[in-house]
Amino acid sequence: MDKTKLSRRGLLGTALKLGAGVGAGAALAACGATPTPQIIREVVTQVVEREVTKIVEGTPQLVKETVVVESTVVVEKEVTVAAPGPEKITLRYMCGQTPGEVVMNKIIKVDYEAANPSITVNPEPVGEDWVTKTLAQVVAGTAPDILVGWADGFVAFRSKGVFQDITDTVKTWPDLDDFYPAALNEVGSVNGKTYGIPYLFDPVTIWFYHKSKFDEAGVAYPNDAWTYDDMKQDAIALTKVDDAGNPVQWGYNGAQTVSNWGWQRALPVIYAYGGKKYSDDLKKCMLAEPEALEALNIFYELKVKYKASPTPQQAGDLSYYQMFASGKCVMQDTGPWAIATYQNMIQDSALKNQWDVSEPPTGPKGRFEWATGSNYGVCSGGKHKKEALALLQFLTDKDRAILLATIGRRVPARRSAAASFFVSGMPENQIAFPKSLEYAVTPPVHPTQEAKIADLVSAAWESVVITEQKTPEEAMTAVVLEVDKLLQEA
Repeated sequence: MDKTKLSRRGLLGTALKLGAGVGAGAALAACGATPTPQIIREVVTQVVEREVTKIVEGTPQLVKETVVVESTVVVEKEVTVAAPGPEKITLRYMCGQTPGEVVMNKIIKVDYEAANPSITVNPEPVGEDWVTKTLAQVVAGTAPDILVGWADGFVAFRSKGVFQDITDTVKTWPDLDDFYPAALNEVGSVNGKTYGIPYLFDPVTIWFYHKSKFDEAGVAYPNDAWTYDDMKQDAIALTKVDDAGNPVQWGYNGAQTVSNWGWQRALPVIYAYGGKKYSDDLKKCMLAEPEALEALNIFYELKVKYKASPTPQQAGDLSYYQMFASGKCVMQDTGPWAIATYQNMIQDSALKNQWDVSEPPTGPKGRFEWATGSNYGVCSGGKHKKEALALLQFLTDKDRAILLATIGRRVPARRSAAASFFVSGMPENQIAFPKSLEYAVTPPVHPTQEAKIADLVSAAWESVVITEQKTPEEAMTAVVLEVDKLLQEA
């Protein structure tokens, strides 16, 4: 009778090799591949005991005894392993750098990877000089799969062919009508083609004001009938001087009167008076037209004639936000990011729960809000465009819009997420932010000359409200000649 048993060495070898096969199958099965049976063959050493007949030396007697011999056999075993699964890929996308947006994008990463196990997502917050750095990455072939941009930054990318044309794909999305039209058409679409989809659309000229200061001066709060003429008279009435005639409180300190780039914040006012930034064909600058000058003179007179806005010397070391938070300035127009700023900065008990926001005033041609969005676009040089398009749709869908409003604290580009923006505490009239987007305008951005034009006009506006050397008529008439030359060259 034969007794066959595997040697320890053979057992270890077989266990290791069979175990490796089973482990690999389990790992691949976890990736979603279809399991298939396979035969594993292993050569092992056997120890065999056999009975043999031997002649007893010196006698004719036959005896049987057991001897041990070694032999080799081939062991076969059927195991189940999975077919190779999809290749794991990594998608990179640029994103906003505010604290709320950083937290939001960490959540997005977890959610997207959970729903797409074969994809790793890496959000990359933008930093300083992001336009130049991103263009360098594009040239080097190392740019993220999805890029972000706003205003002239997005236009700079688009004009250089950085973005993939996604028109045909976006047309199949079922809910495009949920986006604010002005957001979709701001910079992401041109000449009937779509290159970007907005995820936020911030109104940047919502009016913040101190209710207690209005009460002290006997001035009515801003309302739906509030006009720019009313605003001007209110700012004058809210300005206080001491016994020596020196201002100690100013009615207004918006960017229009305290920054050289403030002319841009005045654009919705220009629209409200029937003016515009450029002609429709982008061949002529319209900032010296009567309608534009009427609007710009509102801020010039508040600053220079009525002293209702502080000079740099009067503001001293106090920032734009500190001037309002301290109550030294009563009105200011800015965007939703200022809510958290003022919730933290306004600590005076007389002011803390006595500030609010309002929609912008109206002009002869109606009410206009300047809004600007951040748009995602697929990099034209990316290696995973199909997957990037799927991620783009995820980043701009309704659920992510709600996440942006509640955690990112920015105004979503989708109407359906508007109500998610509201939070407890001040200001009370937060509905003003999404409501203003229904009449938002997005002034045109020249595709190649915008940066040069902005520098020229900012220098001209500085001579009006900072150094107070020129009137709007003088400054704009001169600068428009230079701007028109750039527009003609384009």
